[in-house]
Amino acid sequence: MKGKGCLITVLVIIVLVIVAAAVLYMNRGKLVEMAVNKMVGQITSNLPVDYDETMARQNIDDFIVAVKDGRVDKEEFQLLSGIMKRAMEDKKLDAEEVDELIKAMQEVAE
Repeated sequence: MKGKGCLITVLVIIVLVIVAAAVLYMNRGKLVEMAVNKMVGQITSNLPVDYDETMARQNIDDFIVAVKDGRVDKEEFQLLSGIMKRAMEDKKLDAEEVDELIKAMQEVAE
C-alpha cells in the first residue's frame, strides 16, 4: 500500500511538471515580451549616438513578434539570452551592449 502511495505521488509530480512546462512553452512570447519590455527603458536611454529610438523600438517589437510567431529557434534564443546575460552582469547597459543586443534581435527577427 505504501508503494502505491509513492507511485501516485511521483505520477502527480510528473504531471505537474509537464503541465508547467506546457504553460511556459505556450506563454513564451508573453514571457519574452515582459523581460524585453523591462529592459526597454535601459536600452532606449543608452542608445548609441547613431541610433534612432523609434527604429530601436521597432527592432525590439519585431523580435517579440518573431518569438510569438515561433520564428526564433532554441539556439537563436539561447544566443540572445547569453548576450543579454553578459550585458546585464554589471546591472547596467552601455552603448556597445545596447548595440550588440539590438543587432542580435534584428538578426533573429529576420
